[in-house]
Amino acid sequence: MEQYLIYGRDALLLMLVALLAFVLYKRLVKFLSKDNVGTAQYASIDENGLQEIDGEVICSFTLPASMRVKAEIVTDNSVIEVCNSDFEGGQHTVRSNHGLQAGRYTFRMVTNNQKLERFFRVS
Repeated sequence: MEQYLIYGRDALLLMLVALLAFVLYKRLVKFLSKDNVGTAQYASIDENGLQEIDGEVICSFTLPASMRVKAEIVTDNSVIEVCNSDFEGGQHTVRSNHGLQAGRYTFRMVTNNQKLERFFRVS
């Protein structure tokens, strides 16, 4: 019986060491990758950058460099293209005046290396 207790203790100790090694590994990976994501290469929709005013959808976004941007509004049964153009780096605004009915829609923006989607409501 005492031998089984010793085996159990050894097994628990081994599991504890393995768990500790795993946790330390995860923390090391997180520490080494901190601030290395390179967000400067990605476009972003500005804070409060997607608005609906009097039936017109306005989207403000920032690009890190020149790139092609395809922006569209996705409804239940169709896709409305807002733009499909090359833009210089910096802040831009696109507008769509398609007279959307009240409801929930998806604004989709596709660039060279990413796809952004935001939901918005028309009231």
